[in-house]
Amino acid sequence: NDPDMDGDYYQCGPGAHMVHSFLHQFIIQAYSIFDILTKIAYELEHIKVCESAYEKLASRQILYGSKKKLKMDTQGTVFESCRTTSIIENLRNELVHNATWEMNPKVFFATAVGKVTERCIYLPDFTAEGTLVTFNNRKRFFADGKKVNEELPALYFDLMQRVSTTLNKLQTIWG
Repeated sequence: NDPDMDGDYYQCGPGAHMVHSFLHQFIIQAYSIFDILTKIAYELEHIKVCESAYEKLASRQILYGSKKKLKMDTQGTVFESCRTTSIIENLRNELVHNATWEMNPKVFFATAVGKVTERCIYLPDFTAEGTLVTFNNRKRFFADGKKVNEELPALYFDLMQRVSTTLNKLQTIWG
């Protein structure tokens, strides 16, 4: 509570790693939902008759990247190309292939009159389509100043709406 310590700071360490870990887990699990929904949709579109023995699943080689093989109407679903699914897909790929979107995970905080007024994690910069901004083969820029705690709720609720729409459309295929 030192008023001379006003300004913006960041913290690294176990606490920051734990917060980033929860965030990373959310992104990876959201993408796993995409994979599972893709398999379900593909199976429903390729139902096999199995009277004497259960056939191998048609979707055994199908993952979210195979969503173009689906015949269903994808409007409003997780299969539609949109900013939300692109952001989740790009963040997941960064996490899986590069382990993190920041070399040293940090939680930023702002102070005023010696008290913490805000805590946040910055989101990498994305294009309007939801792909990571790149420059000369480099990624993970933070110039836009977008904060996870401000952007994540909108991403989450759009994702949940898309999952719900996907499930409703899959139900009509099944029904």
